[in-house]
Amino acid sequence: METKLSFAADYLSSIISSKEKIASTPALIERFEKEKNSINSIENHDRFVYLLNLLQKDIEGNVSKYKEYLGDRYFDFCMVLNNMVVPISTEKYSYFEIREKNIYDSFKEIYNIYQDGKFFGQFGYGHVYQEDIMGPLYKSKRLGMYLNEDDSPFKDRVLSISYGYKDCYNNYYYLSNENCREEITSANINNVDIIDIC
Repeated sequence: METKLSFAADYLSSIISSKEKIASTPALIERFEKEKNSINSIENHDRFVYLLNLLQKDIEGNVSKYKEYLGDRYFDFCMVLNNMVVPISTEKYSYFEIREKNIYDSFKEIYNIYQDGKFFGQFGYGHVYQEDIMGPLYKSKRLGMYLNEDDSPFKDRVLSISYGYKDCYNNYYYLSNENCREEITSANINNVDIIDIC
C-alpha cells in the first residue's frame, strides 16, 4: 500500500518517461503525466484521485493496449497504481483490514512471478504477528496471519521477528488512543523474549 502518494506518482512517471511517446500512447497516461503534481495540492487532490481510479479502470478494460505500451514494466506499473488506489478508496473504519489484505494480495502477486525467490521484508510490528494481539489491528487479520493461513502458499514458511525501540511509541496511532500507551515488557507479551541490544 502506498502511503506516500507523491513518491508513488513519481515512480509511475519514471516508468512512463522511459517509454517512447507513440501515436497509440493511452490518453489517460498523458493526462496522468500532466496532472501528477496535483497530488500534493489540496484543491486538486480529489481530481487526481478520480484520475487514478479512471486510469485503473481503463487499464482493466484495455489490458493489451497497456501491455503493449508499458512492455516489461506493465506489472510494476499496475502493482503501484493499485497500491495507490486502495488506500484512497477505503473507508476509514475499514482501512486497517483492507490494508492488510491488500498487502497480502500484493505479496502473493509478486510471489507468483518470482516463485523461486526467497523474500525478506521489513514491516512494522502491527503487521508481523501471526496471532491476534492488542494494538491497532486487534480483532482484525494482519499480514502475518494471512501469510500463515491454511490456503496460503507461505503456510509454515513465515518467520516473524518483531523489534521495537525502548521508550518509543507510534505517534500516529497513540495520538487517538491514549489508553494504549503502555511500556512493552516481557510481562505483557506472551511467548516473546525481549533482547536488549543496546
